[in-house]
Amino acid sequence: MKTGQTGMQNWIGSDQKKLVTFIILVILTILSCFDVTYPKDVLINHIGTIIILVLLAYDIYENFLSFTAYLCLGIFCAFHIAGAHWLYSYVPYATWFKYLFDWDVNASFGFSRNHYDRFVHLISGFLFYPYFLEYYSRKCKIEYANAVLVSWLAIQTLGMLYELIEWFASIILSPESTENYNGQQGDIWDAHKDMALALLSSSILYVYYRYKAQRKRKLYIDKNPAP
Repeated sequence: MKTGQTGMQNWIGSDQKKLVTFIILVILTILSCFDVTYPKDVLINHIGTIIILVLLAYDIYENFLSFTAYLCLGIFCAFHIAGAHWLYSYVPYATWFKYLFDWDVNASFGFSRNHYDRFVHLISGFLFYPYFLEYYSRKCKIEYANAVLVSWLAIQTLGMLYELIEWFASIILSPESTENYNGQQGDIWDAHKDMALALLSSSILYVYYRYKAQRKRKLYIDKNPAP
């Protein structure tokens, strides 16, 4: 009973901004399941949404993430919810840009495919890095500089595992569901490009966090010189 009471106190006393963010994402997830073209494929895509929501709910209980890291993961979840609702190959971002800014994105960049999936893979490196870094440094108590490297490796591993899941999905799903879930749009190098984009964005942050770690180490040495 004591453990249950402690858990409930953690939920009630958690960061209210995190709780509000979580509730908003749950509402968006529910709303995204209505008025869809491919209901079965939407639910398959929402497997990823559920996993992210579980991670966010777990942090509300444990409260080891800063709100910045929590929000980054929440923002990624929101983009994934949009991809699940419309399906990644059909997210109408070009229509949104045309309506809001009177700008034809596809014509400006010569796009012949829907690049929403590319965009999400690119931002995954930026948005997952703070989560992994704080998880390994705060929760797992790994030294900060080492956590920077482990987090970078975790993002590459996550990207590879996701592409393997897509490959497995192509075996067990129908051709139409496979295309709707994977969003390859006829590109045989789709998996390689997706992983490369996550590698690019996470490597940019790796350089930043590595510099930050070295700076912290230098400041510590300056304040605590060897006798």
